[in-house]
Amino acid sequence: MLVGSRSRRSRRAPLRFEVDSEQPKTLRMCQGILQKMIQHKHANIFMRPVDPVALNIPDYFDIVKNPMDLMTVHKRISSGLYDSPSLFEGDMLLIWKNAMLYNPVGNFVHNAAKNMMKDFTGT
Repeated sequence: MLVGSRSRRSRRAPLRFEVDSEQPKTLRMCQGILQKMIQHKHANIFMRPVDPVALNIPDYFDIVKNPMDLMTVHKRISSGLYDSPSLFEGDMLLIWKNAMLYNPVGNFVHNAAKNMMKDFTGT
């Protein structure tokens, strides 16, 4: 996503979900982490899959081979598709690595991704 390029999606209330008590404790912790990241001030940028047509970035899939977004992570964790926290972590990091790969240093989206990744990793 480029600065000044906004899709015409309507604003939606922040995503909230119940932590699944049937999941192993480590994956419940992942759900809690995801919930916190969804509430991050820049989360709206990474909430849904990038739409290259709406954003007029036709080369997006040439550069980003494995797209990922917060809603996809939410669906995967809610469906029990993560066998371990490391798979969850990999997808979360992929969101921001993709954004930093596509958007140049200094770009708002690049900086937002860097900020969220820092908050996620605690470094």
